[in-house]
Amino acid sequence: MLILAYGQSKKYKAVQRSLQDGAVAASSVPDTLKKARHVNKKKSAVPTPKVFGGLKQFRTWSVGFNAGVLSTSVVTGGENDFRKVAPDAGYGISVRKQFGHIFGLQFDILSGHMSGSVPRQYDEAISSYRTELGYSATTSIVANLGTVSYMQRKQSMSFFVLGGEGFLGFAPTVYYKDGTSFSTKYLNGAFKNKVYIHEFTTFVGAGVKFRINDRFAVNTGYTENFIDDDFLDGIHNMSANGRDYQKDKFSYGYASLEFSIGKSSKPNIDWVNPVSLIYNELEDHSIRDEFEILKMRLTGIEHAIIELKGDSDEDGVPDYFDKCPNTPKGVIVDGAGCPVKVDSTLIKRDSVIREILIKNSTATDTGMPCNKTIIFNYNNAEIMPAYFKTLDAIAAELKANNNKNVVLSGYSSSEGTSDHNMRLSLQRALAVKAYLVKAGVNEKQLAVKAMGETKAVASNASEEGRMLNRRVQIY
Repeated sequence: MLILAYGQSKKYKAVQRSLQDGAVAASSVPDTLKKARHVNKKKSAVPTPKVFGGLKQFRTWSVGFNAGVLSTSVVTGGENDFRKVAPDAGYGISVRKQFGHIFGLQFDILSGHMSGSVPRQYDEAISSYRTELGYSATTSIVANLGTVSYMQRKQSMSFFVLGGEGFLGFAPTVYYKDGTSFSTKYLNGAFKNKVYIHEFTTFVGAGVKFRINDRFAVNTGYTENFIDDDFLDGIHNMSANGRDYQKDKFSYGYASLEFSIGKSSKPNIDWVNPVSLIYNELEDHSIRDEFEILKMRLTGIEHAIIELKGDSDEDGVPDYFDKCPNTPKGVIVDGAGCPVKVDSTLIKRDSVIREILIKNSTATDTGMPCNKTIIFNYNNAEIMPAYFKTLDAIAAELKANNNKNVVLSGYSSSEGTSDHNMRLSLQRALAVKAYLVKAGVNEKQLAVKAMGETKAVASNASEEGRMLNRRVQIY
């Protein structure tokens, strides 16, 4: 055992050295590959983003400052309480977090004024109004729709849409023709101690973004806001049925300067072209270097596998596991590659079985199987696998000719008592019957006889003859 362990350890070390040689060869990357990697690093001060590198490789936060025009009219149409709308100034701030190349979440604060004159219907004494928008605080989802610069590594212009909801606080002031005015800021009663009227709002919008550099961008956009109230302009205007109020709305057209927050070593996700990321990875020299290293390692592993599969003496046992190398050809060996001492009795038995199988394959009578012999081992009634094919052919013939019957006669050799041999021969015949019935043969087509050690077909004086007598004859 110690000698065997030592021999195997030597072979293992040899194979291990082959694997290590493959790793050493792989680690010896050509100078050209090293230089290419070094040059590639020099060219890109900012790390190149990966397709599946995640959001951490980008700047995803941005802050914007906007200014524009507030108006109580919208481009999608609809009536206002005042016929003439005077655009007024608005301004605000936005904070956005991008969760990918397409979708982001934005928070906006907006303030300003809205004005109008000549009411459509109400009190003829009213001349105009001016509403102070104290605040509009909304949260929205922003979706980048596309770009006109897909063929460039960095986008320069993109389109976006957004939609969301929030709350606003406003204070309208109504001016009368006699020079007086009315403002909710100074009301007692229902509005006592309330500076603004607070209402829920929803909005949708769209815009275009222009890149200045990787840090700054200019946005232009337009939103339509729909308020859950009809007092934005200071008056309640009923609909045609005289019962329902027409809820107010306003729009905001703006331009903003947006600033990307984060480390300069990371690119702004807004301007990274997703298509170019795939191309960059294909062009990346470091990936090519890794591929070359893997190829070299694979070569070393292939050599080790070839050494493991080698069988110089062709005995079926690889040299790595062969305890007895240089075994002569034709010699039967065990799993360790050493010659096996075969019992001559087993050799004789196999020879007898082969002869019987040859006879079985040629014995026929009017299309039906006859004179087929099944040989059994000593003092045993189990059918050997070598005869399964023969019995399957018999079963097929009997099922195809269900008006034909056969006799299964069991026999034994002369060892043991006559009673024992009679029982053994019956067991052998019944074993063949059970196999055929299980294969689908009608039991009525099979007759069983137990013959014991009578009617021997060979001399019981030799082992080869006794083998021939341990049988079931089918006829």
